[in-house]
Amino acid sequence: MLAKQYRLPSYLIPQLLKKGRRFYSQSFVLIAHQSRRFSRDPVQANASPGPSRFAFIVSKKIDKRASKRNRFKRLLREAIRLNLTKIKPGYNIILLAKKLGRINQLMQTKIELGKSLKEAGLIKV
Repeated sequence: MLAKQYRLPSYLIPQLLKKGRRFYSQSFVLIAHQSRRFSRDPVQANASPGPSRFAFIVSKKIDKRASKRNRFKRLLREAIRLNLTKIKPGYNIILLAKKLGRINQLMQTKIELGKSLKEAGLIKV
C-alpha cells in the first residue's frame, strides 16, 4: 500500500480525467497533470511542490471479479512504489486499466510502467 502522502484524493479524479494528458500502453492508460498545490504563506510559496500523487482505476468492464481487479491494482501500486524515487514531484497521476490479459507479474508491470513514465516525461534525469 502506498503511504497517504502519495495517494490522490478521490475528489480530484474527475477533474484530472478531463484535464490530464494521456499516455497509452498495452495494459493501462497513464493520465498525468501537474499539481496545483499552492501555499498562501509567502515563506512556503517557493517550497517544493510536494510528492506526486497516484490513483488506480480498474473498472468492471475489465473483469467482473473484485479479486482480479484488486490484484491488478496491487501490482500497479507495487510497481509505483518501487519507482517512487525516480518519479518527478508535483504531479497528479491516474493509472486507468485497459485490460488484464498479459499483465500478471510484477516485473512485466514494472517494465511497462517505466516505459509509460518515461514517455510522459515524469522520470527524473
